[in-house]
Amino acid sequence: SVSKKFYDYKAEEGNQKDSIIYYENTYMQNSGVDYKSTESFEVVSILDGTVVEVTENEILGTTIKIRHQNDLISTYQSLSEVNVTIDTYVVRGQIIAMSGTSKLFSSDSNLHFELTYQGKNINPEEYYDKTTDEL
Repeated sequence: SVSKKFYDYKAEEGNQKDSIIYYENTYMQNSGVDYKSTESFEVVSILDGTVVEVTENEILGTTIKIRHQNDLISTYQSLSEVNVTIDTYVVRGQIIAMSGTSKLFSSDSNLHFELTYQGKNINPEEYYDKTTDEL
């Protein structure tokens, strides 16, 4: 299920409140979309691309970043069981990890997903059915 969504300053007040993350007395705008389940689930690459980063962060958990065509970067956070390393070429639909937990999302099994296009965060939900040529 989807829990929190991308923050959009033009959205209705209720949607804006639902897309705010509160952690250690700090409010942050959600720059992606969060998925959760009571069971671990497969995390797949949204498009073909090259893994440019695999990191471990105390707050965000394990993160994978993949560079795709047209200066598009997909970011996957709160992961477990990572199946790729830096410079791995992946194809659309390839399993890159399993969902996991982080300090922001410690209950259930989670995936925080972000898209960055030409250096700016974009709402992933508006691009799920598009190719990089359609950006």
